Amino acid sequence: MQSPPHEVRTAEWGFVQAHLDSPVEGERSPRRVGAQLLAQPDGSGGWSVVGVHYLPLR
Repeated sequence: MQSPPHEVRTAEWGFVQAHLDSPVEGERSPRRVGAQLLAQPDGSGGWSVVGVHYLPLR
């Protein structure tokens, strides 16, 4: 991770957003990716992922 993730939660939903370095085989520099994950409480104290979005960064 390039920086600490940004997380927001309420009783009904939550999301986390972060910038990641993804290694690429055969390349010296990693690819930079913005990632966002959306989740809802699962009723047993955990979270269920309902959506993931990746965005390439340059």
